[in-house]
Amino acid sequence: MQKPLSMTGYLIFTIIDRYADGAYGLQIVRDSCGVVKQGSIYVLLQGFENEGYVISKTIPRSPTEAGIAKRAYKLTEKGKRRLEATKQWLQAIQDTT
Repeated sequence: MQKPLSMTGYLIFTIIDRYADGAYGLQIVRDSCGVVKQGSIYVLLQGFENEGYVISKTIPRSPTEAGIAKRAYKLTEKGKRRLEATKQWLQAIQDTT
């Protein structure tokens, strides 16, 4: 069995998995209810991307929107397998208590 994700990793993967078109970093921060901090989300996402668990794509802003382009993050198949393995591990722990 794969090593399970950390609880923060599990939370991030679960949030990303809920968004069919990919999740933005600040969406993840917001949806985590303060568990994931704005100052760390992009570092964590970059690490997950380097490990092959997530992919990102740049979403250009319309000419009327201010700011830089957004990046949307999606789980890869490898990321989905890691999330599923963690869910099974958590379920096994729950079943033994």
